Amino acid sequence: MNKKIVILIAGLLLITALQADFNGAAMQKIFEDKILSSEDIYQQLRMFNDYSRVAKKGEVLMDSLADSSPWFYYLPSGYDPDNRHGLIIWLHGGVGREDYFEPDEYIFQHPLVDYVEDANMLLLIPMSRKDCMWWEKAGEQHVREELLLMKERYNIDDDRVYMTGFSDGGSGSFHFSYRLPNDYAGFYPLNGMVSVAAHVTGKPCFLANMQNRHLRAVNTDEDGLYPAASTRLTMQLALSAGADISYREYWGIGHDWAYSAEDIPLIMTDIGRRSRDSFQPYIYWECLNDLEYNRCDWLEITALDTLAEKNPWQQEYNVKLPETRIAFGFYHDKEFKGDGILVDRVVEGTLAAEMGLHDKDIIIAMDENTITNIDEMGELKQAKQRGDAVSLSVYREGETLLLEGAFPEISYNDALFYDQPSGAVKANYYGNIFDLQTSRVQAVAIYINPEMVNLRIPVQVIINGEKMFEEIVDYDCYIMQECVLQNKDRKAVWVNKLEFEIK
Repeated sequence: MNKKIVILIAGLLLITALQADFNGAAMQKIFEDKILSSEDIYQQLRMFNDYSRVAKKGEVLMDSLADSSPWFYYLPSGYDPDNRHGLIIWLHGGVGREDYFEPDEYIFQHPLVDYVEDANMLLLIPMSRKDCMWWEKAGEQHVREELLLMKERYNIDDDRVYMTGFSDGGSGSFHFSYRLPNDYAGFYPLNGMVSVAAHVTGKPCFLANMQNRHLRAVNTDEDGLYPAASTRLTMQLALSAGADISYREYWGIGHDWAYSAEDIPLIMTDIGRRSRDSFQPYIYWECLNDLEYNRCDWLEITALDTLAEKNPWQQEYNVKLPETRIAFGFYHDKEFKGDGILVDRVVEGTLAAEMGLHDKDIIIAMDENTITNIDEMGELKQAKQRGDAVSLSVYREGETLLLEGAFPEISYNDALFYDQPSGAVKANYYGNIFDLQTSRVQAVAIYINPEMVNLRIPVQVIINGEKMFEEIVDYDCYIMQECVLQNKDRKAVWVNKLEFEIK
């Protein structure tokens, strides 16, 4: 397969914007057609299939947004603009870097390319930088903007968009699954941790939100960051919260995607069984008072009453995780060329600080074993356990000093935290009846689609046992236009929106 990069320059981007495709101009043309009824407009949006022919297929393409790093995508050789194709989004690890991965190093060696080629799917690979990690607003926005651009240009099946990634990419996949699931059919986090985004952003992780999409998570037993002994506990906890998760482990592997050849075929098989159901009959959704992540599919929480008592079914799920990592607590100077490890900065409150390690010390031995670089220290640390004694020989201001200490004993900490008030809704519909139960929620909205209900007969809404609404619901062109412009989604076209204040 020829995998050369095609750089899309600004002029080509302008040409793309002028093509038919599913962009604002094409949608505006549909809405301005005076002959079409509201129902006709809905059908035109849902059946839209006017996508441009492409010259480059079977190649990795590079693009960029105005304020972000380049991003990459792959069009399979069999891409046909007349047919809808699935899309996989891959989130890389090692977020928070100043730069991005070089294409030759990262893209060409990515094993997913061959699999999406065989499956006739597209692959989107966003690039994260220091200011746009996957769980921060900039990172979320970049991923979504790139996805929407792909939906504008290429015939993508909205119900077959999937997210996966390794390490921080796995943690990012967890993050999208319980905060921003609407665009996706399933999530496949690899060697990530469900609570990472929560601890970094300070916003709790609501495990029960993960029952709205399928997840297939993988971890390894020798992973120094997220060992299976810990992640297994969080997966059990998520299952107790009702999450739709399958979990797999590989043993004898560290924080490494060494199992990719065995696992990718399993991921692709699972993907083949999954499609998004935006009209699922049951939704549980929980959010904070800032309403930043307040919607799942047809349900939106629009106001909370955080002074109210929680209903018993709105639970806080938690588990104690063992802290077994072996770390001294210092940053080394990566540019140092001499033998040993030059200490750049000692972190307060760590073993390194307790032992008396100073900035600019040069570590030359650990437990009397000579060290010439950080990798040799890592190998020695692998033989250590919590509670073990340890010594460091350091060179400081012309003399050699021996520093002694012991790694702390194993400690147990909460996996999750719930330090901010939240509200939740349990909602289901059957026939034309929507039945909602709320906890600390003051207002909600319900989005309507004719595949969910029969618009020729009244829609009934019951909230906390009280009938709030029973009327015929018609198509609303303003709601349709607003939703489609925002989401570029031809499958989940919302034709009306019902809003309710809860007494």
